[in-house]
Amino acid sequence: MKINKFNEIFNFKKSKKTESLVFKSKIEECAHDVIEFLKSNNIYTWNQFMSGTRYDFFVISQIIDKYCDNVQEVNQVKYLMKLEMGEKEELEELLKEYEEKEEYEKCSEIKKKLDSL
Repeated sequence: MKINKFNEIFNFKKSKKTESLVFKSKIEECAHDVIEFLKSNNIYTWNQFMSGTRYDFFVISQIIDKYCDNVQEVNQVKYLMKLEMGEKEELEELLKEYEEKEEYEKCSEIKKKLDSL
């Protein structure tokens, strides 16, 4: 993977806002920055990302780990990346997965994304 605009996209400084605001914005910022980084390196879909080399996946995982403090945050970043980068079939599978888990808020977000495709 060719690395373009790494320093321009990623900023690892911690925010000093209130805890609830930091959690939401930090997660969204991380997902957005990783997606932009992937796009600048010609990776536009979740499937392209997952079919990349182990090194590509390792690099992105390390970036996500720098932003996140725990496993829940990592899972939320991956969910947001799947939501943004997923194609119709991938989103339908993701919807089934979250329906089984009874996470209806995420199901609603996925349905909105599917409707916009």
